[in-house]
Amino acid sequence: MILLYTEILKTRRKKLPVLILSLTLTELLWGLWAFSNSSNQELAQGWKCIVYQFTILNCIILPVSIAVLASRICSIEHPGNALRLIKSLMPSSKIFDIKFLYSSLYIMLILIIQISFMIILGNLKHFEDAFSMRIFVYYFIFNMLVSLTILALQQTLSLIFENQIISVSVGLLGSFLGLFSLFLSNGLSKLIIWAYYGILLLVHMDWTPADRSVIYYYAPLDWQNIFLLLFIFLVTYSGGKALFIRKDV
Repeated sequence: MILLYTEILKTRRKKLPVLILSLTLTELLWGLWAFSNSSNQELAQGWKCIVYQFTILNCIILPVSIAVLASRICSIEHPGNALRLIKSLMPSSKIFDIKFLYSSLYIMLILIIQISFMIILGNLKHFEDAFSMRIFVYYFIFNMLVSLTILALQQTLSLIFENQIISVSVGLLGSFLGLFSLFLSNGLSKLIIWAYYGILLLVHMDWTPADRSVIYYYAPLDWQNIFLLLFIFLVTYSGGKALFIRKDV
């Protein structure tokens, strides 16, 4: 807790809450616009529709948010070679762990705000299909797992490279790859960590060109890819920490 509080003090002038909330607000406004003129068909399957829509939005916005977050938290030690001083005071592994924990709290906050917004909007719009809190619990767990995997990569890049353009550029590229992967085969998508927002979609969609109708339906849990992503997270996190420990500052 002392180390966590220290991270908060170090970043108090970075305006992280304002930065994260502004990016989250962009996503919420997009979602609000999407449901501003909902048709009867959309309202009839509103809970499925909103979970689908926000998962797709996460493919675009969350990778950028995570890249910026990791960059802001990790870049503070680069000027003046402060990282060397901190490494002389505490183990490198603890530095990596506490920064990851601190960033994770912001990601958790983003997802809690998202879910709260979806539930409030659904009640205001009087979605007609059955509400399932279990789906939102899965939504939180899966999106959190994907985001933490991306965070492990972005934090490693932000700590290893002093030039933060590298890590932020990877985040922007990941946002594009995550969206583009929705059009790839499942086999190719598994090679892209940003694609797992789409791979672990809880709701799938069928579109009928003839009458331009959209049918949303709940998909079964993809346990194989869930465990695969968990393995990727463990490898990315442990590998990133090992690289940081060996980094000569």
